Amino acid sequence: MKPLSRRTDTFTDSVIRRMTRISDEVGAIKPLPAFFARICAEQGVEPSRCLMIGDSLSSDVAGALAFGMDCCWYNPEKTANTTPFVPTYEISALGELSEIL
Repeated sequence: MKPLSRRTDTFTDSVIRRMTRISDEVGAIKPLPAFFARICAEQGVEPSRCLMIGDSLSSDVAGALAFGMDCCWYNPEKTANTTPFVPTYEISALGELSEIL
């Protein structure tokens, strides 16, 4: 897992809210590549410029990693990760995102 570090781009709360997507809106489900491809295409960005933030190791984290995106596992219960999916970042409170973005 990467240590927390600041990215060159800082997102405000409004941008994060604007970028929130659910499978029904996208027309594909995670962890399928089509979900992540649609998001990248909508925003005109490469996967390497994205950060997937999610609470599911098997869909959010696994899908993002397979698609070449950094990912942040939102783990408020601080549950041990017993899966083969290793997130780029892990947070237990949303306020910690400011240290990553």
